[in-house]
Amino acid sequence: MSVQEASNENKTLRPNHSDLIQFLKTTQYFKNSDTETLHSIAKAAEWIVLPSSQVLMKQGVKETRVFLIYRGKLRFEKRNADGDIAATGEFQSKDMVGEISFLKDHISVATAYAVRNCEILGLDQKTFEDFLLKNPQIAYDMARKAIH
Repeated sequence: MSVQEASNENKTLRPNHSDLIQFLKTTQYFKNSDTETLHSIAKAAEWIVLPSSQVLMKQGVKETRVFLIYRGKLRFEKRNADGDIAATGEFQSKDMVGEISFLKDHISVATAYAVRNCEILGLDQKTFEDFLLKNPQIAYDMARKAIH
């Protein structure tokens, strides 16, 4: 089942625009953004509902969006060339997922799936690139994270 199919089956109400802006202000990457930037991101963000155990992104598969967890928890697994699990971890509310893949030719570096039902904001390539162009320090911080 695709993310879109899962989202359509499990509709929850998207928060109103003001609530999304308040949420963005509490996140690591967007907390210092100007009001105009926050409005454009809130307006452009795709609302995704991901049921527990459903995959958001799969290692080795192209993904042109980055995701910001509004509510819920994701687990990631990164496998080595032999197929063994090389790294695991979790993401929760306010965490961004996929920003490293975004910088690495849009190929997902890990598989991420919902541990519990999640509500997620999806940001398309253009929206996120525009944000990074206006915020070069954040782009630099993300690039450093990608190297490590």
